[in-house]
Parts: sequence; structure tokens; C-alpha cells
Amino acid sequence: MDQQKRYSRFRQALRNKNQQLQNKFRRAGLPFPPAAIFLRAFKKERKIELWVQQVNGRMKHLETYPVCGVSGVLGPKREEGDGQIPEGVYYIDRLNPVSQYHLSLGLNYPNAADRKYGHPDNPGSDIFIHGDCVSIGCLAITDEMIEELYLVVVYARNSGQKRVPVHIYPFRFQRGRTAMAQIDQLALKNGVEGWFWKNLYQVFAWFEDNQKLPKTKIFRGRYHPL
Repeated sequence: MDQQKRYSRFRQALRNKNQQLQNKFRRAGLPFPPAAIFLRAFKKERKIELWVQQVNGRMKHLETYPVCGVSGVLGPKREEGDGQIPEGVYYIDRLNPVSQYHLSLGLNYPNAADRKYGHPDNPGSDIFIHGDCVSIGCLAITDEMIEELYLVVVYARNSGQKRVPVHIYPFRFQRGRTAMAQIDQLALKNGVEGWFWKNLYQVFAWFEDNQKLPKTKIFRGRYHPL
């Protein structure tokens, strides 16, 4: 927190959003500052959800941020310059308070799955959640919203959460028997291998069923929720 306060844009976010953020947590009955948070994004719906860990350990949905800048189509990112927003399981690995796009939260793309199935030499890099509503492979929200989201992430990291998980899905999966039919239909329409989205569905369904802070292992390029 103290390191971030060295930067004018973070101090601006504190002035603009700190009290509003505390009020939002209080109204939701959530502890502030948060001990842990979780983000998940849906490309088709253009939304980023913020989930916060409650005292009982279960996650509660606090806010949804509309994504105002996207690029590419449904399907994973596989190489530099394809304009695709990644799909998969990531975490925030760096914060940039002097970003070209106001404030930005860096993701650990490419992960082990991306490296296995992406371009062997150049799968791409530098994927962020940021402001300014402009995107070439990133998830862009408004400057006002990135100030709030950035501030939440700083609070969570300051509380000891070293890795804030971020799950990026092509769309919001249906549940039950219709889920596989939905995936098969959209995979065929978008030219995506169905196994990839079915693998992501397992991660999505685990969180829907458990509402706990997600932990996922990558083994031989596949995601395995724990």
C-alpha cells in the first residue's frame, strides 16, 4: 500500500474511491479491507465480476464491471498479434500505477496451458485489465471503474493475498444437461475445439458449486480445479 501511495494516480484513486468502496463493502456485509478476492470475466457478455471472501470463507459477489473495450472473437489467445483476449485461469502478477491506460492489472499470461497449445515461440504477452476503454487483447473498463478495482486489488494484496485469481471465460456457461450442448454449438460456430471450453466449464462449475476461493492446477495443458 505504501509503495503504491508514491504514485499520483493511486493517490487519486484513494481520494475518488476509498470511502465509496468502504460503504459498498459495509452495505454488502463484507469485511473491509478484504482478506481475499476473486475476479472472473465473460467475454461475450463483456463483464468482469468481483467476488469477495466472507468471514465464513465463502465468496460473495460484490460488483460487476462492464467491459467497454474488447478485441478479437470467442476463443483462446494462441499467438502474438492475433488480437485475442485470453481464455483460461490466471492471476494478477503485477500492478502498474503509471500505465498508458490509466491504471492496469497485469495477468500471468501465458500460463502453462497457453504455452503448451499456443505458438511455440511467440504466444504473446502483456495482457492486462486496464482503463481507457481501448483494447488489443486486454480487458478494458472505464478509468473510474479501474480506480475502484485497482484499489480493491491493492487492499487484498496488502492483506496477504499474494495471487488474486482471474478466470476468463468465453461466455457464461449454462449448467446441467444443457451445458455440453451449448458448448458444442458455440464451439462449432466459432471454430474452437470443444474440449477446451469443456475443460474450462469444469473450473466454472466447481466455483458455482462451492463458492470458495478457487485453486486450479494445470497438468499437461489441462485445468484441474482443486
